[in-house]
Amino acid sequence: FEALKSQLDPPFLFNNLNTLVDLVDGNPQAVAFVENLSLVYRYILQNRDKTLVPLADELHLINAYLFLLHQRFGNALQTNLIID
Repeated sequence: FEALKSQLDPPFLFNNLNTLVDLVDGNPQAVAFVENLSLVYRYILQNRDKTLVPLADELHLINAYLFLLHQRFGNALQTNLIID
């Protein structure tokens, strides 16, 4: 796992995700997918060692991750997020 993490150098990955967004610019759904994937990965990197994070940040992550899941599973996945 540590070897794999070291191979996924964040600047390398984010530079390539930005390039991918440019390549799929004519496809809004593909752009949104790459942008949400980037948000999820960035969140994981920034918060992996924290024990507490703001609820707003967690909700932002949930929405980005749910977008990815809905793209993957389509109508087979139904979600309902209720926050009091």
